[in-house]
Amino acid sequence: MRQLNYKTLKYNFMKALNKILWFIFISSLLISCGDEGEKYVATPHQVTETYVFRAPIRGFQGRLGIENELEPIRLADIIGEQASQNLVNAEMQIADCYLEVRGLKSMENTPVLKDFTIQVEGRAGVNFGNCTAKPSLATDFESDRRQSIPKVSNFIKLIFDTYTGTTAKRANIVMSFTPTQDIFVEDNVELIITITGTYTYNTYSR
Repeated sequence: MRQLNYKTLKYNFMKALNKILWFIFISSLLISCGDEGEKYVATPHQVTETYVFRAPIRGFQGRLGIENELEPIRLADIIGEQASQNLVNAEMQIADCYLEVRGLKSMENTPVLKDFTIQVEGRAGVNFGNCTAKPSLATDFESDRRQSIPKVSNFIKLIFDTYTGTTAKRANIVMSFTPTQDIFVEDNVELIITITGTYTYNTYSR
């Protein structure tokens, strides 16, 4: 009689345990299905932003100078980290994009930056000719004036496509030139690139 009760208790215990395990299994399936059924709704947003890139120009007379440690242009710095990750489309506003070398005109003897060249993300550099405050040739690039000629616009488009169309979402800039006289930081000569774009990105909610 005592052994019979033990077998009965064992049977009832195993039956109850199986029911509990089955309940846990079914519950986990329902939760899993519920998670898969939840959808995130994408809400599009569009902003137009103007970004101004500035880099100092320094160098020694007659020596090729290369500025290759410039701060990169990052999409996240323009529209924010989350928006840059969820970018859907980007359009450059060409009418509001410029390139300028500022400060040569204010220097004594107005130096010239020979073969002023800018490179983007390891691509072939674009040579803008001799940058000078007193242009005398058609190939000269006038300083201290915002430039938006086709050559400039095409170059800025290359920058724009690089920081919006690549996985890294950034564009590294490298400058090279040979100045006709020494240029120091206190001379306040700088490269200024103004980029305006319209950016479309999504935010997600349940």
